Amino acid sequence: MIIDCKSIAQDIKDKIKNIIAEDDYAPILHIYQVGDNPASNAYIKGKLRDCEEVGIEAELIKLSEEITEDGLNDKIQEDYNYENVDGIIVQLPLPKHIDPKNICIPDELDIDGFNSTSPFQPCTPLGVMKIFDSIGYDLDGKNVLVCGQSDIVGRPLVDMLIGRHCNVISVNSTGSYMKNTAYVTKLANVVISAVGKRNFISRIDLFNTDICIDVGINYDENGKQHGDCTDEVYDMKDIMVTPRIGGVGLMTRAMLLYNVCVSRYGSEKMEEILEEKNRAAAGPTIPARGLTLVSLEYEKELAPYLEGENKHWHYVLDQRNVPEKGLAYLTIERCEPEELDGVLRRVIHQAYRNGAKQVFVRDTFGEEGSIYGYYRLRRQPEAEEGWLEAIYEGEHQ
Repeated sequence: MIIDCKSIAQDIKDKIKNIIAEDDYAPILHIYQVGDNPASNAYIKGKLRDCEEVGIEAELIKLSEEITEDGLNDKIQEDYNYENVDGIIVQLPLPKHIDPKNICIPDELDIDGFNSTSPFQPCTPLGVMKIFDSIGYDLDGKNVLVCGQSDIVGRPLVDMLIGRHCNVISVNSTGSYMKNTAYVTKLANVVISAVGKRNFISRIDLFNTDICIDVGINYDENGKQHGDCTDEVYDMKDIMVTPRIGGVGLMTRAMLLYNVCVSRYGSEKMEEILEEKNRAAAGPTIPARGLTLVSLEYEKELAPYLEGENKHWHYVLDQRNVPEKGLAYLTIERCEPEELDGVLRRVIHQAYRNGAKQVFVRDTFGEEGSIYGYYRLRRQPEAEEGWLEAIYEGEHQ
C-alpha cells in the first residue's frame, strides 16, 4: 500500500500559501550554489518552483567553483546584515576545497538545519515525522528501526522519534547487525531506511512491519532512480510504504518551505496551522487522492469488535474469544472484488498481531485454498460450518 506523499506535501504547501497570502511582504529565501553541478541544478530548480508556488521570494546566488571558504562565508555574512532575509541555504555538494562544516550560516537563518546549533529541524527527518502525523499513525510505544546514522537524516530522526516515546534501534548500514537484516527488523513496527543502497530492504525483512519509510536514493548503471527497498516491497499490500519517486523527497522540499515560514512567523503559529488546530487559518482541506489509513494501532485493552468501513468494503472482526481461547472471527459484510485481497490479508494479520492463535473467516468471502498474504484459507473439521481458518504458511512466491 503506497503512501500518497504527493498529496501530503501538497496539503502542506497549500496551507503555507494561505498564510503567506495574508502577509504584506513575502518571506525571502536565499539559495547559494557554488559551481554548476547538474544534479544541484535539478534540485534547485525544484526548490525555486516550490517557492514560486507558495509565494516565497527565492533568489539563487550562483558563485564560481573557485571561491574560497572565506569568500563564501563573507557572502553569507552580507545576507545576515540584510535584515529582510528569512532563510539561507547552501546547496550541496560543495567543491572539495570547501568543508561544509566550516560554512557559517547564522543559526536564525539556517532553515536547512545545516549546523548542529540551528534552531530548525532538518527538513528530511521533519518530513518523515509529518508523514506519520498526516496518516494518523500513533508512534507512542512503537518499535522503530532507523537504518543509517548520518548527521542530516539518521541521527536527527532518532532524537525526534524518542521525543514521540518510541523504542528506537539505530544501526549503521555497514555494521555487523545489518548483515542479517531480517534478524534486526523482526520486532520493528516501523522501518526507516536512509542508507542509499539498492535492495537493502526486502519484503522478508518486513513481516511484522506496519510502515516502511524509504529515504534512500541511488541510481543504477542506466541512470534509473531506486530507493533502498527491493521492487517487491512497493507491491506489498500488508504494509504502508513510501514510493521511491515522489516520496520522502517531496516531503523534504515541503518542509524547507515550512522552515522558511517558521523563521518569518514563528514555530507555534506554523504548528497550529499544520496540525489544523485552527481550521480557518489552515484553509481548505485538500481532497484525499490516495491513502486512507486503517489504523494499525494495537489496543492496550483489546476491543471485543474491530470494525472497518468505507465505500469499498465493510468488515467486522470478532475478538471476544481472543483473551481466553485465542479465537478471532472475521466477517466481510461487503467488499469490492479488487479490494478483497488487501482487506483479508491486512485484517487477518492484525488479528494475529492482537493475540489470536486461530483466525476464522466467514466463507461468504474467500474461497477454500485461496492465499492472502502469508495465509491460506482452509476448512477444518473441528471448525463451525461456514468458517475457513486462515493458516500461516510464510511467504508465497
